[in-house]
Amino acid sequence: MVIFFIFIFLSFVASVIHSSKTKPLGLTINFTLFSFLWAFNQESAIRRSSVLSNLPLPQLESFIYALFSSLGWVVVFYSGWFIAENIIKKSVAFRDNLFFRIISVSLFGGIILFIFETMAGMFIDWSYWAKYRMPPIFFLAGRPTYIFNSGFYASLYFFLSFFLINCSKYKDRSWKVVFFVIPFLPDFVVQFFGAGQGRFMERLLILLIIIILSIINPLRFICGRPDVK
Repeated sequence: MVIFFIFIFLSFVASVIHSSKTKPLGLTINFTLFSFLWAFNQESAIRRSSVLSNLPLPQLESFIYALFSSLGWVVVFYSGWFIAENIIKKSVAFRDNLFFRIISVSLFGGIILFIFETMAGMFIDWSYWAKYRMPPIFFLAGRPTYIFNSGFYASLYFFLSFFLINCSKYKDRSWKVVFFVIPFLPDFVVQFFGAGQGRFMERLLILLIIIILSIINPLRFICGRPDVK
């Protein structure tokens, strides 16, 4: 468990250092604070989409797990962003399309979360996984869609908000703060419509909207590149 926590912390530090060297400092600070605070709110208040939430822990330990889970989410988001950015940076047709970039980042975010969840299952608490009478890696492999969806849609909502605020033509508008609501939309939907059909329809709708906008109104991605001010 300690080894896994050290790995998360070092990965977080490496992500911040790498971002500060490859992106504007303001963008790095905004990303780190926004992603961490969003993740900590989710992990401490709701603490879903993680094997950590299944562990019966005292209050202090719960805070520690929520803290490291939040750092892990920052790493997931940044890793997805880094991979997607390097894959599409040579494509003139897609590199400046903000909505296509969001979808690309989200796909890799889902993959990275699956890797993190698998590692968590192996390092955090073998006794928890023992009740399934199978190694955690096989248990997790039996539900890849659930884990991938968690990473994909968390990345989708987060980066839709983050990129619109920091990397679109709206970044200098005073009303851009309304985009802060986007990552919390799933919470409102679950609260009023439930986690079943309502949440499924909400996810499908937001994904369709982003896909359609990436085609008919591809906002320009205007930050994080040395040739774009």
